[in-house]
Amino acid sequence: MVDRKTRIKLWLFTAFVVIIAILVVSIFCESLGVFPGSLLNGFSVQKYLKDSYPDLDYSITNTYYDKKIDKYVYECEFEEGTFRITAKGFGVYEDGYFDNFLKDNELIKELSGHIENLLKDEIPLKSAEYIYDIEKGVYQSAEDALEGTKGKYVVLLEVAGQSLGFDKYKELAAEYAKKAFETELDFSRLRIFYFREPKEGETEAVLQYESNIDKALLYHDAEVVEKAANTHFIVELDPKLERDYKIYTFFQRFYLIFLLGTVLILSVVWIVRKYRKLKAGKTIGG
Repeated sequence: MVDRKTRIKLWLFTAFVVIIAILVVSIFCESLGVFPGSLLNGFSVQKYLKDSYPDLDYSITNTYYDKKIDKYVYECEFEEGTFRITAKGFGVYEDGYFDNFLKDNELIKELSGHIENLLKDEIPLKSAEYIYDIEKGVYQSAEDALEGTKGKYVVLLEVAGQSLGFDKYKELAAEYAKKAFETELDFSRLRIFYFREPKEGETEAVLQYESNIDKALLYHDAEVVEKAANTHFIVELDPKLERDYKIYTFFQRFYLIFLLGTVLILSVVWIVRKYRKLKAGKTIGG
């Protein structure tokens, strides 16, 4: 007679394997932008809106995956109009309700202009942007907003110039960052996007590099800023690097699929063998 304890263990193990497989496959599919990613992130969006705006009466009218921004998009509708929420990895990235209906966009535009005027003689700017969510009515002037958000806001600079090697760019980014730091601005982080001039056949400037510099780093000299790890990034890959990256991504995904498939196959084989033994009445005890 088959041991009941063994039967229970086998059923529990089978359920465990199935649950793990479903979770792994779901997370993997979510990262690729396919079902059930839209459903899983939909729960995150609904929770976010409920926690942030408990009195908001809305409905989600459309859901899709935007490959350009690599995010799930949720188009929502409520009595005063429409807005969109973007999400990925079970977190919300863009809050269109706040941006369109609550955010003081005019004041933020004024603050961005103030920053651009402050830096344009020192840095070859394409544009400057003040980034912080200011709700309408909180501040009455740009001066009040700068004082009230000091140490919290982000300054984003778009810079134009000739095509540069990465080492030269890092040196230039450190120089620009120090110049911004030495002004009256009291930001939390500085982001720099470097656009190179268009080459033959190109119609517009191309984003070549990006820097994300914490204010604490700027208390050190420019050389430290220049050589800081996880601060400066290459955006435009040369053809060889781009090819290598695609090959790496392909094999990374292939390895994950292979690993998952191997685990599932071995688990199924183990379960089938156990069931056969149970059916034959040969498995008794643990």
